[in-house]
Formats: sequence, C-alpha cells, structure tokens
Amino acid sequence: MSEKRKNNRHSIVFIWISVISLVSGVATVLFTIILIFNLSKNYLNAADARLLMAAEMSSEIVGPDYHNQIIDSTSISQEKFNFIVERNDDLCRRLHLQYLWSVLIVEDQFFFTTATHSDIEDPTSPVAAFFERHQDPESFKLALESEMKPVFSTFDNEWGKGRMVLVPRTDENGRTYIFGASIQMSEYNALILKAALTSLTIGALIMGGAFLLAFTFARRFTNPITRLIETANKMA
Repeated sequence: MSEKRKNNRHSIVFIWISVISLVSGVATVLFTIILIFNLSKNYLNAADARLLMAAEMSSEIVGPDYHNQIIDSTSISQEKFNFIVERNDDLCRRLHLQYLWSVLIVEDQFFFTTATHSDIEDPTSPVAAFFERHQDPESFKLALESEMKPVFSTFDNEWGKGRMVLVPRTDENGRTYIFGASIQMSEYNALILKAALTSLTIGALIMGGAFLLAFTFARRFTNPITRLIETANKMA
C-alpha cells in the first residue's frame, strides 16, 4: 500500500509541475510575441521619424530654390556639389543613416541632384555625380503616386536591406524632385533580437521559479489528497 501511495503522490506532483510549467511556458511565449510586436512597431515609427527629419534637413542644406536653377549637368559647380555631399555625409553620421540623396525628374528621367558617399566614413568612396542618371526609376514609383506626400517603404536590393523615405516636391517650373533618406535594418533587427532574447531569458527564469514552486507546493499538499484517494479506493 505504501508503494501505491508513493506512486499516487508522484503522479500528483508530476501533474502540478506539468500544469504550472505549461502555463508559464505559454505565458512566456505570448509575452515575447506581444513584446516583439510592440517594439517592432515603436522602433519602426522612431526610424521613420528619423528618416523624415533627415530628408527635411537635407532639403534645408540646399535651400528652397536649389532645384529651380538646375537645367543640366553644368548648372551646379563641382565645388558646391562636393560641399553638399560633405554636409549630407555628416548628417548621415550624426543620425546613423545609410544614404541621403535627391533626384530631379526631367523628361521622365531621374537625375541625381544631391548625394552621399557610398561609405560615409570614407570620403574617397564612390559617390553619384551631379546630374548623373539614376539607374532604378522604379524605386520612385510610390512617391510619384503619393499626391506629394512622404512615402515610407522597405527595400532589399544591391544596397542591402533597409528602410527609406521619399519626399516629393515640385519646383517653380512644375518639375518634380524627390528627397530620399535610407537606413540599414541591421540596427533595427539587432534591437528586436536583443529584446526577444531578454524576454525569453526572463521567461526561462520564471519557468524555473514556477517549477520549484510547483514541486514544493505539490509535495506539501499531496499527502492529504493521496490519503483521500486511498480511502475512496477502500470504500469502493
């Protein structure tokens, strides 16, 4: 009879531990999912706000009349264009951005009017030339359909995985020009991964505490339940 009583007690302990561990595990997973969702949304909103601010600041660097005077590749001196590139590079470094640029649409062609170096930490790295034709006009399609409102989007291309904003405007000649800013998603993804690992670590600690609590609780209260089961069996 003592062996049977011992088995009953072990069964009850196992049930308590299993139930509490399962509840703790489900709660941890749900909490992690909700946390990642909220953090993703907040981080993305913060990134979009930074991108829009950078695009607006890049516009202020050249001034409101900059695109009005552009006709062809000789409209802006190389010295002035280099100065703009340097200012954009500095702005990218301070705001932890990837690129800043602008394009002007002339006869359905997109031409660079401002740019940054391909590596903002290296002033000798390649940079788009003034009035150089942009090779990917499709990337501006959303901006042209936005009724002159900023458009945010993600991209995965030869420049990496990132997020960008396009801010379309019109000069006094009725031509559309677009300021753009982009950010690499690696920083964003690293923050999300760090938050997820932190949440899972906390969940694992909670599950460990719940396991010990369940084991202690079960050992303390299984004896009366076991005796009740034995009494019921005898009566049966």
